[in-house]
Amino acid sequence: MSFKKNMMRGLAMAGFADMAYMNDSMAKTMTELGHQILADQDK
Repeated sequence: MSFKKNMMRGLAMAGFADMAYMNDSMAKTMTELGHQILADQDK
């Protein structure tokens, strides 16, 4: 496995850890983004 792939995997793992840690705020942000996207599609 290349260094770049190791880096990407490491970043992904760190990202998942952060998401699990900040699950509530993350879910709220994703929900708000989802609503914004739906609102934009309705226009």
